[in-house]
Amino acid sequence: MRFERLLTDTGTIIVKCFLHISKDEQEKRLLAQERDLTKAWKLSAGDWRERER
Repeated sequence: MRFERLLTDTGTIIVKCFLHISKDEQEKRLLAQERDLTKAWKLSAGDWRERER
C-alpha cells in the first residue's frame, strides 16, 4: 500500500487486473507442463495444492 501511495502521489496511474482461469483450464495447463520436459522442472507439488484453493 505505501509503495502504491508513493507511485500515485508522483502521478503514476496504477491498473490492477485479475486473471481468472477455470479449474479445468488450470488442470490442462499443469498436465501439459508436466509432459513438457523443458518446463516440468518448474512444476512442484505446491502447484497442485494451490490449484485446490
